[in-house]
Amino acid sequence: MKNQKRRLRKKETSKGAKASVVLFLVGVLAIVIMGMFTQLRPSWVLNGEVTSLSIPHTIEIIMLVCATMIIIVWRSAIETILNGPIFRAGALAMVCAFGLAWMSSTFINGQTAFIQDHVATIVNSHPWMLAVIMFIVAALTTSQGATTLIMIPIAIALDLPAYIIIGAWMAVNANFFLPVSAQCLAAISFDTAGTTKIGKYVLNHSFMIPGMINIIVSVILATLIGSVLI
Repeated sequence: MKNQKRRLRKKETSKGAKASVVLFLVGVLAIVIMGMFTQLRPSWVLNGEVTSLSIPHTIEIIMLVCATMIIIVWRSAIETILNGPIFRAGALAMVCAFGLAWMSSTFINGQTAFIQDHVATIVNSHPWMLAVIMFIVAALTTSQGATTLIMIPIAIALDLPAYIIIGAWMAVNANFFLPVSAQCLAAISFDTAGTTKIGKYVLNHSFMIPGMINIIVSVILATLIGSVLI
């Protein structure tokens, strides 16, 4: 019986499926290499400065090319892809993540001067509040990178101690706070057991307790270690 099952599995795995997996892995490898070596990415001169293609755009282009080749060359069943749980979860996460990213980016960009002025006032009086402010900004933008670009230059300009900045920087991992990030939505969609979910009051979701523990412990430990080593 075991041999028969193995044979059936082998028959079900077509050459096109194997080739698709190989192409996907090649695409991932290409992204890693281009991320490590900026000179491999396309570049152009803009306003007198050489600008390279950003890594998010590189990822999108390579993955879309791979997906197109998989469908056209190996003629994958589009209906099966569209009806699959992974596609539905990914599409839901993508739409929600992009929508929230646009909204938060518009809000932050429009209030940059206000944020900088008030952050300076608060942090000068209470340096430890930098971690709280970073947490709030990260929760709104759902992006560690965007929060770092917004808050770290402000903290450096205020001449805060390095260990305070390093400790507070751990708070940028707050994209779980509002359960609308791609990771949260994907995790909820993939969990067929139903144990990962958004609560009745939205904020009482499955990621809240472990996420808050991680943030608090990380900020405290990073601050202590930084104060000793720096």
